[in-house]
Amino acid sequence: MLQLSTKLYQKLQKQYSRRINLDLKRIRKVLEKLNNPEEQLDNIINILDVLVVINAIINGDLEDDILSCGDMNNDNILNILDIIIIVDLILTEE
Repeated sequence: MLQLSTKLYQKLQKQYSRRINLDLKRIRKVLEKLNNPEEQLDNIINILDVLVVINAIINGDLEDDILSCGDMNNDNILNILDIIIIVDLILTEE
């Protein structure tokens, strides 16, 4: 019975699995079809960035992308020091 299940699994896997090609050319084509949403990013540090970091600290949601963007002093820890640096950037922005 196990051998039959294994064969069926392999057959289904072969039939329904496919690779996704994410080369740069294909990514650019998809972005063009979506009207280049990356151009609409504001690249401005504001109170929303502070709230994202605070929320990540409180909830312990320290995913790599949040950590890499919010860790302002590069100590691999999100804490009050990062929030202070972000607030300072907002207040001293010209």
